[in-house]
Amino acid sequence: MKTNAIKAFYILFGVFVLSGCGKTLPISGLPIKVTPTDIAGGKGLDVYAHLRAENPDIPKLKGQSVLVVRAYDGSDPQKFNVEVVAQCSVSAEELYTAEVTTPAELIVPNYGEYSPIVSARCTHKGLSGQKSIDVYNVTSKRIGDSNPGVGLLGAIFTSVVLAARSTKDDVFEYRPLEVTMK
Repeated sequence: MKTNAIKAFYILFGVFVLSGCGKTLPISGLPIKVTPTDIAGGKGLDVYAHLRAENPDIPKLKGQSVLVVRAYDGSDPQKFNVEVVAQCSVSAEELYTAEVTTPAELIVPNYGEYSPIVSARCTHKGLSGQKSIDVYNVTSKRIGDSNPGVGLLGAIFTSVVLAARSTKDDVFEYRPLEVTMK
């Protein structure tokens, strides 16, 4: 009886693995730098440079980040989304743009919590889709994740600590920009 259960497990496991579920395409090539839309006003990736000269409250460039862009065929509701090679236009609030073939990595400016929302519009064999993402606070997530199993009182304490602290020096990143096309 146990051998039948083991065989069934291996068959189901094999079907799951061979179905391509969770399989991602490798990213080939070097990361692509985005192109600032106001080339005259920016300095390299610092798309806010010209505005900061007039207003010191404009956020400072903290460096650069790598943003992964992937596209999925979601046209068949009976199947899991399958990653495909698609053509995508990526932009950030009219600050910078890039044209990429997915999967791709983009080098984008990092302004911490003031980093702009990034959007992608992708097409593939008559399918299209779009998605926008914002940065998330990696530091706060790590603090929250460092207290598993502390119960309700611990969760409340962690929330109070996170709300009271400054986010000025926190690390902010983009999650992968994954566009599902239909």
